[in-house]
Amino acid sequence: MKKLVLLFSMMMVLVSCKEISGTFLVNQDFSANVNKKCGWNPFGSCDPNKKFQVPAGNYNAVIDFGSKTEIKIEMKANAYKETITLLRPKNFEFPSNGDFVLTAAQVNQVFDVKGNVQTSVSDSPLQRGNESCTYTAPVWVCSHDNNGRPYCHYENRSVWGYRFVEYYNRNTTRELSADLMQSQRSLARFTGARTDSEKIYTYTSMCR
Repeated sequence: MKKLVLLFSMMMVLVSCKEISGTFLVNQDFSANVNKKCGWNPFGSCDPNKKFQVPAGNYNAVIDFGSKTEIKIEMKANAYKETITLLRPKNFEFPSNGDFVLTAAQVNQVFDVKGNVQTSVSDSPLQRGNESCTYTAPVWVCSHDNNGRPYCHYENRSVWGYRFVEYYNRNTTRELSADLMQSQRSLARFTGARTDSEKIYTYTSMCR
């Protein structure tokens, strides 16, 4: 049963995780498509196929894959800041463990993307203790009617209490590496990781 919960947790982190931070090492200058979305604009022009140059260097970067239609590589070094946008193929999901390949045609770029994802899950020892909680209880309250006369009655209200719990913390670490490939050579490489923690209850008493 715990193995099924572990597998489900690894699958869920791919859904809940929206971005991974890391480094982006550009081995040589290269050009990338902006992939700008153009709306109706009577006062200007928009070139959806515009390109920009990515200088060689080492950048702090974030891969943002929260969108269903695009994947963004947000890179920054000193005053330089730019975003490489990759079109996201329909129904594409990163694997929990294993390799993935996106062709230049799929992402609308001049390079392929070849990468690998490794996901590991570790559980802390079981912990026990009391924690605060809320529950609904009848409370004797008094007020005044429209004529100013006091009256009292019971009213269900949310009140603070405590409950005894048993739980463990599940830490899920996702490591992602990806190369932007052109003619069998790596133009740039992203390496990053993200750890998410989840509190999993095995027992909770009534709140009182």
